[in-house]
Amino acid sequence: MSNNQTPNFDPQTYWEKRLKSNTGLTGVGYTLVGEHYNKWAYKIRKHVFNKIVTKNLKNLTNADILDIGSGSGFYIDEWLTYHPNSITGIDITEIAVSRLSEKYTDLKFHKLDISDLTATQQTLKQKFHTISCMDVLFHIVDDEKYKLTFQSVAHLLDNGGYFIFSENFVHDQSTSLSHHKSRSKVEIEQLLAQNNFKIISRQPFMYLMNEPVDSNNFILKWLWKITAIVCAKSALFGYLIGAITFPVEKLLVSLFKESPTSEIVIAVKTK
Repeated sequence: MSNNQTPNFDPQTYWEKRLKSNTGLTGVGYTLVGEHYNKWAYKIRKHVFNKIVTKNLKNLTNADILDIGSGSGFYIDEWLTYHPNSITGIDITEIAVSRLSEKYTDLKFHKLDISDLTATQQTLKQKFHTISCMDVLFHIVDDEKYKLTFQSVAHLLDNGGYFIFSENFVHDQSTSLSHHKSRSKVEIEQLLAQNNFKIISRQPFMYLMNEPVDSNNFILKWLWKITAIVCAKSALFGYLIGAITFPVEKLLVSLFKESPTSEIVIAVKTK
């Protein structure tokens, strides 16, 4: 166990329990704010994801795609719209793999920890054109496993292949909770460089609709706290706040180059 890992934290047990108790986007999103707000939050994710994919990734009809941490299948649905050659999904939990295998009978899903290099190489015996890892990396709280994840992705990608992922890229020191760790922009960029990745696009994934972990702005923190409290009290309020915030969020993610919360990146493997 790394010195920075939360003692006695078992990520597989945590996520098995969480996904069993919360189906759909509530399980993979921000549980406290409920399903209705999460639907709006994932609507902005969908908008930004497809915008950055369409702009930067070409010839996806010939691509073999790997999705890491497939969860509810949200990004599987998005990849399917590009009609790639193949889609493979992996998840750390039995329950996600079982549900995904039932839902997408023509696709392959594996119960696999991407940071386990040996198991990854034994299970996934091909190279991929594109690998996605959305809202997953900051849930890898063990520092050694975090580093191994980048090594594993680099091993699985073709030269010239694309790694698309979301992270927090905080400008101050890393901060962590039991199941969540926000790492610094410097640390993430160093790991990418060490594994022969070059960032070709980085932009806000969200702006107001998620916790502002990379901001000391009192107003932003206050707005998020009030949003979380109100949405937790009422599904109707969650829907209304999401509906009101969504068009503002759509504008903000297009105007700003950096975000106080999660950002989306495409990096190309150079060799």
